Amino acid sequence: MNKEYNDQHIEYMNRSILNEGWKITNKHSQILLNNIEKENISDIIDNIYSTFQTELKSKNLRWDMNAKYMRCWQTLINTNNNYKSHQIICNAVRQLHYTSHINM
Repeated sequence: MNKEYNDQHIEYMNRSILNEGWKITNKHSQILLNNIEKENISDIIDNIYSTFQTELKSKNLRWDMNAKYMRCWQTLINTNNNYKSHQIICNAVRQLHYTSHINM
């Protein structure tokens, strides 16, 4: 019974850490969503992503590509780098925000 409790506790801690990463993602994606109509959204994305990574590191959370929220961010960064259509970039921001919202 003690091992079962320990396994549950480990799983709870892992889930709590993952949820914290999603909360931070949601916070930063909300900032992007608030600035979505601005012409310099590409620069804003780069700055917010840097701030996002710094916050993850300061809270000792995962910031490697094994974390799903990091892969979602990478999709946004790739879209931002490879497409210059404002509408496509805005849709990618909306998708990141939606994904972070449903995973919290």
